[in-house]
Amino acid sequence: MSFSRRFAAALTALASLLLSQPSFSAVFDPSLKWRTISTEHFFVNYPEKLAPQGFFLAAEAEKIYAATKRSLGLEPASAIEVNIVDDTDLANGWATVLPFNTITLYAVQPESSSSIADYNDWLTLVFAHELRHIFTLGVRRGYSEGLGKIFGEGPLPPLSMSGLGVLSWFFASPPNIFLPDWLHEGEAVNAESELDGAGRRNSTYYEMIYRSAVADSNIPPLDRIIGFYPEFPSFSAPYVFGARLMESIRQNHGESAAGEIFYGHGGRVPYAIDEPPKTFTGLLYPGLYEEMAAGLMAEYGPQIEKLKGEGLTPFKKLTDGGFEAHSPVWLDNERLVYTRRTPTETNRLLLLNTVTGEEEFLAFRPGFSDAPALLPDGSILYTRLEIEKPWAGGLEYGDLYRTTEKGGEERLTRGARLRSVAASADGRVLAGVFVDGPDTRLSSFALENGKCVEKVLLVEAGASYDSPRFSPDAALVVFTRKIRGEKERLALHDLANGKTALLTPPSSRALSPSFSPDGRKILYTSDEGGVFNLQSLETAQKTVTTLTNFTGGAFEAAWRADGKELAFSSFSSRGYDLATIGEGDLRRDAPKRPYATEEITAAVPAPASQQAIDEPYSALRRLPPSFWLPDAVADNSGGAFGAFTAGQDSLSKHIWAASAYWSGGLKRPYGQFLYINDAWYPTFTLAAQKLPWIYAGLLPTPSLDYDYWEENRSVEARAEIDLSRALSGLIVGAGYVFEEVGRLSRVGEDLDGNAALASLPFTGRQSYAFALAAFDSTIPHQTFFTLGPQGGRRVEATCKIRGKETGSEREARELILSDREYIGLPFGCALNLTGL
Repeated sequence: MSFSRRFAAALTALASLLLSQPSFSAVFDPSLKWRTISTEHFFVNYPEKLAPQGFFLAAEAEKIYAATKRSLGLEPASAIEVNIVDDTDLANGWATVLPFNTITLYAVQPESSSSIADYNDWLTLVFAHELRHIFTLGVRRGYSEGLGKIFGEGPLPPLSMSGLGVLSWFFASPPNIFLPDWLHEGEAVNAESELDGAGRRNSTYYEMIYRSAVADSNIPPLDRIIGFYPEFPSFSAPYVFGARLMESIRQNHGESAAGEIFYGHGGRVPYAIDEPPKTFTGLLYPGLYEEMAAGLMAEYGPQIEKLKGEGLTPFKKLTDGGFEAHSPVWLDNERLVYTRRTPTETNRLLLLNTVTGEEEFLAFRPGFSDAPALLPDGSILYTRLEIEKPWAGGLEYGDLYRTTEKGGEERLTRGARLRSVAASADGRVLAGVFVDGPDTRLSSFALENGKCVEKVLLVEAGASYDSPRFSPDAALVVFTRKIRGEKERLALHDLANGKTALLTPPSSRALSPSFSPDGRKILYTSDEGGVFNLQSLETAQKTVTTLTNFTGGAFEAAWRADGKELAFSSFSSRGYDLATIGEGDLRRDAPKRPYATEEITAAVPAPASQQAIDEPYSALRRLPPSFWLPDAVADNSGGAFGAFTAGQDSLSKHIWAASAYWSGGLKRPYGQFLYINDAWYPTFTLAAQKLPWIYAGLLPTPSLDYDYWEENRSVEARAEIDLSRALSGLIVGAGYVFEEVGRLSRVGEDLDGNAALASLPFTGRQSYAFALAAFDSTIPHQTFFTLGPQGGRRVEATCKIRGKETGSEREARELILSDREYIGLPFGCALNLTGL
């Protein structure tokens, strides 16, 4: 068996833990110049462009650390690496304690439709969330504390993936990394609201989910909030109901209960989770969850009855699948365009006939679900994520696309970082929100050679804009504006005089505005009163009216051209569905309240620290080994025992792993070594091994088939580069393998003295050069919940050359081609046609 095939599984297992990106592309763009600020408990790493954010976070980090320590009564054992990056237009962050404490934060602020959009300051909120993970994941006490002192804080599984190695990793790892997500994510969501009162736990969005679950008698059982269940809120369930569970534990069993539970788990064998909650609360987790559910019903039951008593707004559902259905836009009086995602379908743009119910697929739409824009020729403009510089980690940026007459799509921009788009009625003027790291800008623009030629309408430090829409006469642009410490507010920009006025107060969220067909009213979603309802703002009379009354919520509404009906995204406990409301069903008796406009003022920038001192980033700080594990490999004498260790820097520019073994029976050493360099654009891998390998039953005789043992000595050098896009993968690579095989099977002990058998297998050098390419178009045709791809193809080609020119004693030319075609069938099935 060749070195590459045998080593692939181990390499993949290790790389998946070491890297946040595939091993064939850099984790972060190698062209970036990084710097580091050191504080008492943190190393804050950032590219030079994000220096203001780096200094700001360095000043805030220790305060949040102290508050987290007070809340939990816990503290990490070592310093924490914090990486601030800007390689995506999607807001997020992640944390790990393997192999050391690391937090990565994406600087871009969330779009207003995101579940994480309720914040005062994005960077501190996401930092508080991820820091809570570090505190709860790495807890050690008792046996675990002792093993941590012996083997290190954050061991990784060994390259060999042997039974001894995996078992030693299992027991030497922090026990809390094996806890269910609803514990960790629930506690981290609570950390957001502990920070400054904002965050998801206290958000109207989470309240809507809780209220809808009670209204529909659909509170999910505990076993369905793990995050892998194909019903809304699906992957968000650990966050939503985990947050409420942890809050309930604090309310009913004391503020210290959460920290005590995590501390208790820190000394328990993984998956033995019953004792800590029982010790500190008197209940097991099912009992605590029932206690939480009872609290939900007690809190939201009366609110639901009050809303029903006021009279609920009637509506007609257009879809009934739940999950995600967003941003309907009327194409004419019968058809509308919207974005949908289901457990078995990726995000896609669809055309729905509201009369017949027929749907037509228009395009895949990874990343975004904002409202598309219509052009006079019938084509549709929309934004979606695309990958720029895939060989440099992949920059996930929003770009502009247009549907074509033949059912395809045309890419109009490259690397524009365009989040949302609007078009005037005549299609002559375009407007959009452009992302620039933590900032955004509102611009009108024209397209020239794949570039946006912008005229900036509004830009403020730290401000986030979203959902621009033109008035029918294209004289005004309405959009949402959010600055530090405020909710989203409606803003109106006059294209003639360049002035911008704020229309709604900072105390409630105003989302997804659009003009009425006559241009006199602005329709939008507001959470005023604690429920997301539709409101109408009359610009001439300066009055606002609440149009609906729901127990769930109403979002992203748009009037039909004749003004007789509006379409919107309706929320229930099953998720989002499209719905319509007739003009006559809106609340006409609702009072009209006056509103006051406010001229725009400068956004409040985040304060910067003047005391911190930064320095160039050094990979050497974390590169030395921080753990080791006992490990073993099998040979024909019974086994060889040894140890495994690994290391990487905090930006994953350099990754290495090594194992060493000694076979007492054969009196010989074995070993493995792996080094991955992501400091340049192609990813370079250097790997070496000297290992035993068994071929079961390779040597047949009339009476018995003998196993054959060989020793493989090999060194591989390869370079691979990722050329993938959002909807397809493409990897190319080349390299050289020095490979030498020798016999380990002993004639007497292993082959019963049959010397002729020992000479049958090849021994010697079989070094080779290779090239490979792999293409995958199945990405948009599969989700976590599908059994496999429902469409697309996977094509792989590998060429190997062995001969004197490669230092091989064997002559061979190999070309391996494989083609797998996936054809979607009804009922979620697919036909897989494979050729080799």
